[in-house]
Amino acid sequence: MAASALAAFLVFVLEAVVARYFIPFAEWPLGWLAAGLFVLLVFAVRDVLFLQWCVLKGFRNPVVKGMLFLFLFYITVFTLVATAVTLDTLSFRSALAWFTPFGALGGPEFAAPLSVFVGVVLQIAISVYLVIAIRRRLAPSLSASASSNA
Repeated sequence: MAASALAAFLVFVLEAVVARYFIPFAEWPLGWLAAGLFVLLVFAVRDVLFLQWCVLKGFRNPVVKGMLFLFLFYITVFTLVATAVTLDTLSFRSALAWFTPFGALGGPEFAAPLSVFVGVVLQIAISVYLVIAIRRRLAPSLSASASSNA
């Protein structure tokens, strides 16, 4: 998880270095950038936990299959949200913020702050569930401990 957090931070640093030449530093919305970094971190942690769960489940090529599942997830979210809320673009953007980090990274006009908050809470709940599933998978089973005691 630290590696994904570091990668996300490095992406923002790279963006800051490049954007500094186009936008003066005094005009940067630092609060919005910090919130975007937090949202990106929450989604990155969720994705890395999912990949760790794939490894523990014993898939063949777990990282590749996990990445394909994540890609499929994002494509499915875009498709379902696009077809469900075709009438209103604000609803599309707000619904997208629930399941993807694009709602928070698009700027304040892209999605309502409440939608971004709901998305972060939802992703934290999914991350907690994944941590519980990983802990259960790593815990020694009762039958294994009973046979070793006998």
